Amino acid sequence: AEGGVSFELARLLGLRDVSVLDPDARLGAVGNFEEPLMAGEALERVRRAWGLSWLDGYVSESCSILRVALCGGSGADLWPRARAEGADLYVTADAKYHVLLDAVREGMPIAVVGHAEMERASLKELARRRVPASSLADASPAASVYQIFEGIFELQNEGVSRR
Repeated sequence: AEGGVSFELARLLGLRDVSVLDPDARLGAVGNFEEPLMAGEALERVRRAWGLSWLDGYVSESCSILRVALCGGSGADLWPRARAEGADLYVTADAKYHVLLDAVREGMPIAVVGHAEMERASLKELARRRVPASSLADASPAASVYQIFEGIFELQNEGVSRR
């Protein structure tokens, strides 16, 4: 949904004209690079923009990538929607082997990344937009998620890693 993980990931990639990939489920995002990129360059942009340690690309090196669809976290089953939206590349995490085969056989280039790393790229901005800490006492139980984000970033800033 707008303002969520997928939209932040799209922003980090520099995608333009971003919209929701699956409006019914309110999942994912789809948008365009400023100009077409060769597949290797597009995959490297994803890796760098999100600070990924790895990325598996199932795409021909000669492929030109302009339109990118993505779903933060486990969104492999949305690849048909990415294809319907005219995406040249679909990026997600947690893709099963047979889902990858289906996507590739149907001509949908796909990149698979680590679930945690993918979502982690969006957390700094999402935490920044959190509700003020002073209002958390009266907020719903879901507001505690913001406290968790805040604690993670405090630990990272102090050089302590959580495992």
